Amino acid sequence: MLIPAKMSAPVSVLLYVVKLCRDNPVRTFSGAELNAAHLFCPLDAVLPGQGANFLSEVAVGHGRNARERRGCLAGFLPRFGAVLLLFVCSGLLAAGVIYGCSHFNARSPGTDVGSGAPHVTSPGASRGSAAPPSPSEASPSGVAPSGAVPSETAPPETVPVTGADSYEFGTALGERERVADEWFDGAVFLGDSRTEGLQLFGGLAYGDFYWHRGMNVFRADDSKYAYFDIGGEKTTLLGTLRVKKYKAVYLMLGINELGYQEEAYSAALSELVDGMIEAQPEAVIYLQTMPPVNDQKARDFDISPYISTKNVNKFNEAIARIAEEKRVVLLDTASIYRGPDGQLPSELTGDGVHFTSSGYKRWADFLRTHTMEPEEYLILRDMEE
Repeated sequence: MLIPAKMSAPVSVLLYVVKLCRDNPVRTFSGAELNAAHLFCPLDAVLPGQGANFLSEVAVGHGRNARERRGCLAGFLPRFGAVLLLFVCSGLLAAGVIYGCSHFNARSPGTDVGSGAPHVTSPGASRGSAAPPSPSEASPSGVAPSGAVPSETAPPETVPVTGADSYEFGTALGERERVADEWFDGAVFLGDSRTEGLQLFGGLAYGDFYWHRGMNVFRADDSKYAYFDIGGEKTTLLGTLRVKKYKAVYLMLGINELGYQEEAYSAALSELVDGMIEAQPEAVIYLQTMPPVNDQKARDFDISPYISTKNVNKFNEAIARIAEEKRVVLLDTASIYRGPDGQLPSELTGDGVHFTSSGYKRWADFLRTHTMEPEEYLILRDMEE
């Protein structure tokens, strides 16, 4: 029987475990056998070092001390039934891992491509409906450039950085003393699928996250896109800031808007920032520049041509300008992702747009060394009024 290449490893493990169960149904695995399982178990691709542990504990772990644990299901089932149950569970596990890896790391077209559920961490929040089309599928008239990406590589765009002893709105906040993760207990992160990755892989143990795949500045306070369920009521991305008081609000939006004119994006972002300040008047508002993309990899994944580093740089200029106009803190998050050619390094991205797990950890580490206390922020805002 021919076995597909993707399934050969799980099937090998399955046959190995079935043989062990048949020969010695009430024995524990030896260290060598567990090491062998580690080599093949597909869970190790996602949770390093946990694949064989999961396999041994869930699939055949019931064999350990079976005589003492008479209540275990395996103690009552015929051996055939136990093997059949193992087969079904292993098949579902392998299929889930393969689907999960391909879905997150190899998404196809359009930045926050495809439909996706929003995620919230506030009490009582739940997932909502599927995302509407991304800008590549439905842009306002007269925008969405459709031409090919220019052949030249856009030069790295830099934002002036302000030192730790002072700060000037419109410049990037310089590196400061590193804070512990508990500092983010009063913070909230708003964004799209990149913010999703920050929550899942960044390693921040504190803070609220509100994101939706395909989210953009035009939908942030549109009642048609009230994806977030808080206390049994649906609300918009901006609406989440009207529910709870925060000391820090982080925003990164723009990758899904690259198909729009920069002027339209600027106007909508400016209005959104006004709403954020009104909803959280005592919180530090952070606008984050967008990291570049890897143009070649994005084309390889058939992502729309206007999703390019050149367009990202142009939108980042608008973000810096609005940070100055609205007197909010600018974080040049893009700076930690620029390679020598100004592009997102290939090793930090799976599809040219989203980051690898190490890439998201880099983002979280940057945030830990670029913070401002609300007291300093409010004094600076008063001084420049």
